[in-house]
Amino acid sequence: MARQSTSERQLQIIEATQNLITSKGMEFVTIDAIAEKVGLTEGAIYKHFRSKREILTLLIDSIEQNLMETLVNSKQVGDSSLDHLGRILVAHLNDVEDRRAVSFIIISEAIAFDGIFMSDRVSLMLNNYLDFIKNVVDEGIKDRSIRPDVDIGAAANTFLGMIQIVATLWSLDAYAESFKGLRTNMWNIYRKGVSS
Repeated sequence: MARQSTSERQLQIIEATQNLITSKGMEFVTIDAIAEKVGLTEGAIYKHFRSKREILTLLIDSIEQNLMETLVNSKQVGDSSLDHLGRILVAHLNDVEDRRAVSFIIISEAIAFDGIFMSDRVSLMLNNYLDFIKNVVDEGIKDRSIRPDVDIGAAANTFLGMIQIVATLWSLDAYAESFKGLRTNMWNIYRKGVSS
């Protein structure tokens, strides 16, 4: 068996950490558990990362990068800002379904489990996300696809909340059913609340 490169091994460690969080919860993420999942010793994990915190920071960085890429890539030429929000919602909920809500479960776990001292990093990620959504809502007010009296902060928080609650409840329901119909209903309710 060929020896894996450092970057390949680091990715494997991060993926194992992600799997542990989504399958068992943040409290079960230890260097020993990560090592066992990857098939390494604890010492070998420390050759690639200085600490569990460093592993989790890179995992959160990866999640943020994916979330932000979805925000940027869902804009299509000719879209109003309201259309852009609709595409973002669909893209995120597709990602929730395709990846079993991994990003949003990890966000919930990181917030709920204070023992890893990651709340500042998760807060920064969420604020970056909300700032992007606020800008889209503000642009919607300017392009008149969104009512001028809409509270931009409340609209952004509600938007993120819709995605987070669907991801959380779906994971608690053991990924039982598709929520494609719910997606349409949620978007219609949100759209009617903010559109001009």
